[in-house]
Amino acid sequence: MAIGPLFVKYQTRAGNCYVYDPRTNEVIRVEEAIYQILDDYHVLDQDEIIAKNQANGEAVVRMALAQLDALQSSGILCDHPPQLTRRAEWIRCQGTTESLDEFLRHRRRLLTLELTQQCNLRCDYCCFGEHYPQTRRPSTSPMSFETARKAVTAFINHRPKRAGIGFYGGEPLLEFDLLKQIVLFAEEQAGQFATSVGFSITTNGTLLTDEKIHFLAQHEFSVLVSLDGDKKSHDRYRIFRNQNRPEKRIGSFDTVIKNMTRFVELYPEYLGRGIAVTLTATSDFQAIEQFVSKWEPSYPTIMANFVQAVPDDPRAGCGDRCIQLGRLRTVPCANGSCGRERLPEVDEDNYCAASVGLLGGNDGPAETPAFCNWTRDSVHRLQSNHDCFMASVRCVKDSSDANVLRSKFPLGCSQLDRSFRSVHFRQVSGNRNSEQYVFRLSCFPGATRTYCSSQGFLFSCERTEWGSLLELGSAANDFDVDVRKAHELTELVRLLCDCGNCVANRLCSHCPALVSESREHPGTVDGLAFQEECRQTQAALPGKLKAYTELMEVNPEILDVLLSGTTVDDDWLNDVKVIVPRRKAVEELVAEEIEEIV
Repeated sequence: MAIGPLFVKYQTRAGNCYVYDPRTNEVIRVEEAIYQILDDYHVLDQDEIIAKNQANGEAVVRMALAQLDALQSSGILCDHPPQLTRRAEWIRCQGTTESLDEFLRHRRRLLTLELTQQCNLRCDYCCFGEHYPQTRRPSTSPMSFETARKAVTAFINHRPKRAGIGFYGGEPLLEFDLLKQIVLFAEEQAGQFATSVGFSITTNGTLLTDEKIHFLAQHEFSVLVSLDGDKKSHDRYRIFRNQNRPEKRIGSFDTVIKNMTRFVELYPEYLGRGIAVTLTATSDFQAIEQFVSKWEPSYPTIMANFVQAVPDDPRAGCGDRCIQLGRLRTVPCANGSCGRERLPEVDEDNYCAASVGLLGGNDGPAETPAFCNWTRDSVHRLQSNHDCFMASVRCVKDSSDANVLRSKFPLGCSQLDRSFRSVHFRQVSGNRNSEQYVFRLSCFPGATRTYCSSQGFLFSCERTEWGSLLELGSAANDFDVDVRKAHELTELVRLLCDCGNCVANRLCSHCPALVSESREHPGTVDGLAFQEECRQTQAALPGKLKAYTELMEVNPEILDVLLSGTTVDDDWLNDVKVIVPRRKAVEELVAEEIEEIV
């Protein structure tokens, strides 16, 4: 007996029935009769399906089966026998087919340099802060110029069309002299290879003096300032480090705003600026929207993230005194403080901190931070603000309305972009037997991003900097990416995901940063935790597709208008697929490309 297709089906509030086909990436509106029998299509035989759905009438069911057969003959909703996810060997990028090894050797987008792990702030929710004794302590040694020089040389030697170099910390402006050295060296190297180079920095904004502002602007830096929104929200947690009087809490908001204002005074037309907003359970979301709206003309790039806590670690001996990472999900946290309601239209890729026994317990010291308390009221306030935003979205008719919406809800628009861009601009493909798309990584380790720690070790990003298992290179290989290790990490993600049998594989990021260390077996990967992330991604997909489709039902032009002009220039990344074609099929594809060139 044939095995039915992989699919996701859902109904919108308007009562319409839809099916998403992961094989072709198409969303198809279907009749209710098709919707009802789809679970049994090619799982039961025809007579069994008719008997099971006799309330609909035999003629209606037979018509539905005929329509499903017609869809299959056109390459949609084809049968999917369960299979082992095969090894990914080839990449299809911008119309070119190349081996994964070749891809990893010559594709480079961004090198991020961790100048220091030190910071002049002591944000309560920072994973390196005093409330998380189970995480590693930040190193006191900054990156050496020799380390940075070798990493930049290895990166630019691959001759990317545009070399992106980012500066990260800790607080990178604590090492401003080192940053200047690296920038001048990178520009010199890029000139030798006829490669353009662009710079970016993420900073807490407290150290932006005139000298630093001039340098960043003159070298056309993309500058992202981290804030928590308005003064009340920001100063609650983002406090200055005070070694002499650690009990005295001094907020950093006034200093940051003064420096942001000065940046605008010196360079009023400079648009290479943005704000990274951290949202906590205590946030007044409407107040933050108003605050960001005020600054959006001068800091037009808006990023919004929820507080990300870290899981407890029994090796640290902290027991239940730690904060555990958790989604807003249907299961309440242990002490009942986390809301039960899932937010179906909020970006499921964002995390919120959920309390699993506060530091010191509910009867703990008064200074225990409250950022972990995602209470039912917190969830309702977030939901209320989101509902207000979505109601406004459905009223957008043209670019003028869109501009008003962006001005009123900058954070909402940022989240909308992150939630629906991958769905709206997905690439629909026919049922080509010559190749099978395995997945589309949001990050190809060593190609999309390379992260060089202050100690001189290479990782795919800052979130994978937890052990040698995910290390991609070091001084031992002249600070170049070890292609074999990068390939192994890509394989690890693919195998843990079981992408070949997953309904979400075309709309999932498959982020390598989700690979975590096993608590029971330090130094090894926690495969169960990764697979749980996969299950949550699959579970969230129907809600995401439903929210997207309901917007399109109201006005098919809405997202074209709202998402226009917000695409980040990511070169080749949006046109990359990992494939496992037959050898003959690869030869045919390459031959086609040669013929086109000739």
